[in-house]
Amino acid sequence: MAGATAQTPTVHLVRHAQTAWNAQGRFLGATDLPLDEVGLAQAAALAASWQPRPEIIVCSPLARARQTAAALGPYEVDDDLRELDQGALEGQTVADAMASYPSFFAAWAADPGAVDVPGGEGLAAAQARAVAAILRAVDRWPDRSIVIVSHQLVLAAAQAALVGAPLRGWRRFSLPHAGRVALVPSPDGWSFEPR
Repeated sequence: MAGATAQTPTVHLVRHAQTAWNAQGRFLGATDLPLDEVGLAQAAALAASWQPRPEIIVCSPLARARQTAAALGPYEVDDDLRELDQGALEGQTVADAMASYPSFFAAWAADPGAVDVPGGEGLAAAQARAVAAILRAVDRWPDRSIVIVSHQLVLAAAQAALVGAPLRGWRRFSLPHAGRVALVPSPDGWSFEPR
């Protein structure tokens, strides 16, 4: 994978903590919701578990990611780390969205990289911008460990790209709220850091 060299730092990918819509099972993309009480506790627990504190933190511009990042320390924002634009699905429950857009969900199940969300963005486009943001951070801080705070779909899609997995398998890279995973360079690209 381009950008992965012997000098490349560990990249820690962190999913933002919980919001009210996450708790309600609603599609959440561009709506700028803050963390709920559970999410604030998750962010605090994440910060307490992270020693020493990260030096380099880059996050999505959305409040839920910025609040999670702020619990870890000072951060910079990269707009390309924002969540997939959920378009017409935004704010709907999964059941309601599936009932309203059955053909989209059938196409998504077959190949999520080949279809755009109705009125929104395609996962392949979101993957490309998220990977670009991660590699920009690596290029900027080639000798430092970096924390990237972002969102479920873009982080899962980015992980798939970095480790050379097909986009249709993005679900296997899902993180829980305030969950994290570390990626390190390998001779063939990137691999998951053992825990």
